[in-house]
Amino acid sequence: MNKIFLIIFILIYTTNAGQIYKKNAALITYDDIPDEYFLTYRFNIIKVISENLSQLNLSPEQLSQIKELNERYYPLMFEKAKKIKEEEERLKEVVLKENNPDVVKQLLIDIAQLKTQLSLYDINLLKAVQSILTKKQFEKIINYVDKTEI
Repeated sequence: MNKIFLIIFILIYTTNAGQIYKKNAALITYDDIPDEYFLTYRFNIIKVISENLSQLNLSPEQLSQIKELNERYYPLMFEKAKKIKEEEERLKEVVLKENNPDVVKQLLIDIAQLKTQLSLYDINLLKAVQSILTKKQFEKIINYVDKTEI
């Protein structure tokens, strides 16, 4: 009898855990922040480096420093993107279900500020990576950015 309760508990727990995971997975993934969440052009320097790693001839020290920057900036960017998603969903709800122009205006201002902050993180990350690269390496990055749509 205890085994049956244990099995039922495990099934319920894993089903709920799966639903919680799916709900959280619906949020923005760590590497997949939508471009429209940025106020302007997204440089996405880490993606450019990853896709062109063999041509850049980065030293192990450079790779380590870039990895540290990525680990520092992306969680910040992820949190901003998550807030943008939440505020945009709230805006949609307010526009469709409420009649409060002041709340709509404030949400628009908040979303614009979040997108600005996210764009600044992207630019700051680019500049921090630039300080690690040689002039020749960064020129290659510029060429990749100019040739590809990120």
